[in-house]
Amino acid sequence: MSDCVQADRPITGDMLIMDVIQRDTGCAPIFFANGLHCLGCAMAHHETLEQACAVHGMDIDKLLDQLNEYFAVTAAPADGCAGCAGCDPGNN
Repeated sequence: MSDCVQADRPITGDMLIMDVIQRDTGCAPIFFANGLHCLGCAMAHHETLEQACAVHGMDIDKLLDQLNEYFAVTAAPADGCAGCAGCDPGNN
């Protein structure tokens, strides 16, 4: 997989919390608003969104909808991104 930001890839429940945060730290308030305040804890590096929602009794679909809406509005190629097979549909 490419190292560049894959802006067109939707956020899914099997993604690690930190992978989502690293895509854009501006999405952190969405986690906080949904009761997930553990962004700095060690589990954020190893726990998927689905696992976190299950542990905290959260609605995974609501979280995914909010995250995907956020990324749909803010998505932009990484600085200096020239496209690659991982994120440029034209190269696949």
